[in-house]
Amino acid sequence: MIVPSYVPDAHALRRLRWTAVLTLCVASAALLTAACGQKPAPPKQTSKLIGQVFPTASAKDLSKHVQHIPADYAGAPILVLVTPSKGSQPDADRWIAYLRARPTVRFREIPVIPSVIARAMQGFINGQMRGGLPKDMWTRVVPLYKDGGRVKTFFGSYSDKVAWAMVLDPHGVIRWFHAAGYSEQTAAESVRAYRGLE
Repeated sequence: MIVPSYVPDAHALRRLRWTAVLTLCVASAALLTAACGQKPAPPKQTSKLIGQVFPTASAKDLSKHVQHIPADYAGAPILVLVTPSKGSQPDADRWIAYLRARPTVRFREIPVIPSVIARAMQGFINGQMRGGLPKDMWTRVVPLYKDGGRVKTFFGSYSDKVAWAMVLDPHGVIRWFHAAGYSEQTAAESVRAYRGLE
């Protein structure tokens, strides 16, 4: 005996059609969200500094204008490079080269020079720094003499052979931090974290 194959009734066909339509709508919505340039989540961070406000400090940049850190940077994210020693400058230079190629990213380099002798010679030291930098970088370099020791203490025992890179949110809170040396991948992560706060 031949068993007739199953033929769905009209109600079942309508149900199948609606299921297919709903599946298509959900898939289309997901694709549309991705295509609209939804900002990727910043990389996860585990440093104890994440969530802390950058320590308050004031100093003249290389253009001789006083900058109040982080108050003057409020309202928008900023990427900050703290250079804790002369030995960390080559690493900072690599970061700066990467960031200067991205003109929409705000950044500052903050050399920390807390010694009493350096404070007495800061005019000479700043002049030497100006001589080695293009003029458009002068407002982006803010050497810390008087408040340098306090800032260095805040960051603790990270290596002083590399720059300490961080992204501050519009309220001066550290949202991304790295103190293990420059790499292009890490620099790209820092910019993604910055973009996620815009």
